[in-house]
Amino acid sequence: MMRTVIILRGLPGSGKSSIVKYFEPCGYVSMDLFWGEQYKFDRTRLREAVEWTHNRFISMLDEFTHETIVVDNVSYKKEHFAFYLDEAKKRDCRVHVLHVERPLNELSNIHGVTFDTVSRHVEQWERYL
Repeated sequence: MMRTVIILRGLPGSGKSSIVKYFEPCGYVSMDLFWGEQYKFDRTRLREAVEWTHNRFISMLDEFTHETIVVDNVSYKKEHFAFYLDEAKKRDCRVHVLHVERPLNELSNIHGVTFDTVSRHVEQWERYL
């Protein structure tokens, strides 16, 4: 049976985490989980968070814990999700990259990401076709 990896891309507050429920049961990989339920972001631990997220993904792939794995990160640049694409393809997984969009004035950001930061993400967004 071919496994499926779904990579969700979207601005903070676009609804990525909210739509994961439509893919359940699934493996779920998100940097949000690293920061905990209270979401205490710490820029000094960002590299650690990325590594933790990558390791969680690899474990799910290698242990075949789920037929579908959903990756939920902002990923406004291709380099942010290239790791997941490459690792999934190495293991012959079907990969879908989904863009979760919402008008800027409707973003419901619960993580405290400032509008200036979101605006920078918009300016730096790299298309993936």
